[in-house]
Amino acid sequence: MNPLPLRQRARAPSGDELAMIPWLRLLAGEPRERATAAIQVVEASPGDFVCKIGRQANFWFGVLDGLLKMNNDSSLGFAITFTGVPPGAWFGEGTLLKREVYRYNIEPLRKSVVAGLDIDTFEWLLERDDKETIRTPAFGGEMAGANVVMIVIVVALVGLLVFLLLQFRNKNQEVEAEGEQSSFGEEALSSDPMSALSKRPETWAGLADELAAKGEFREAIRHLYLALLSHLHRAGVIDYDPTRSNWDYLFGFKGQGQSKSAFRELTRRFDFAWYGNVDVTEAAYQTFRTIVQPLLTTAEAPTNA
Repeated sequence: MNPLPLRQRARAPSGDELAMIPWLRLLAGEPRERATAAIQVVEASPGDFVCKIGRQANFWFGVLDGLLKMNNDSSLGFAITFTGVPPGAWFGEGTLLKREVYRYNIEPLRKSVVAGLDIDTFEWLLERDDKETIRTPAFGGEMAGANVVMIVIVVALVGLLVFLLLQFRNKNQEVEAEGEQSSFGEEALSSDPMSALSKRPETWAGLADELAAKGEFREAIRHLYLALLSHLHRAGVIDYDPTRSNWDYLFGFKGQGQSKSAFRELTRRFDFAWYGNVDVTEAAYQTFRTIVQPLLTTAEAPTNA
């Protein structure tokens, strides 16, 4: 094991490593440039701690290669591994959003490459405005020559935009082709009882109300969130994949701005309820249901449809 802390061993990612980050390809312009500049990678080995109980959360982490495990504090006398973290998975956003310390350890099971995005960039990406306002200056008649130059520049920019759109479409086709070859086909997901696609949105919502009637509000909120994922996938607003985190869905959200804001708030509330060490009350459930209901009753097509 390298004696230097992971923070001191971190480096800038290579082009191949950046290509392994699924949500990065969904960004463009300044958000993509800022995220690319902020991402760091590190090679971690068994014995290293990517996250450690009691340590302040400052990064959103993802596995590019290798395999990590999430476990408890073995000093309590027994070790429990909660889950494995495979390549492509990003984790820790709940703790990061609450600016809390970790309640679990994340350690490599074998030599792994881990990427990290700092908390400031993470929050900036979540809060950014997706609609860029372009203002065209007004020119007087004496600036006709300047207008010609501007027209040439606009034509060139339009040509560049068309080129980028074609490139993006080709990339999307490649991603879709990869998705068709994935082992997580809709048929397989439908057979998994806890997959969002195993039930219709209204079925999940009905089960949520039944759980709430029994006072199981944390589980009820989880079922409502699964209802939301099921609906948004069927509406073409997100692409459901069990290897993605909830915040991956937010970065890849294809719906309108108002719906995206509601989805961001619901994801934040779900993380607090499901992963936070707090009691979930009936009032919290009713508030969650009030926010989620408009999204469950609106079949929203993607903005680029």
